[in-house]
Amino acid sequence: MTRTGRLTGAPLRHKLCLAAILSILAGMLWPGYLPALRVEPYVLGLPFAYAWIVGCIAAAFIVLLVTYRADRHAAAKQSDDSSRRAR
Repeated sequence: MTRTGRLTGAPLRHKLCLAAILSILAGMLWPGYLPALRVEPYVLGLPFAYAWIVGCIAAAFIVLLVTYRADRHAAAKQSDDSSRRAR
């Protein structure tokens, strides 16, 4: 009997997205937050601790955006391939 997980059949890009999001989340929690646990220097008028959180959220947004665009590209390619086979 084999045990299958939820990500067993998932594309590599989904696994990489999950790993990136989890590492970004770790950077927002203790002990990953320790390098940012200070007020100075100010980044764009925000204390460094707030800028760290904003940067983590922006990084997560970029990871999700890239994964979304890759999924759209793969779906379009798959539909093109299936329409060519139907001809």
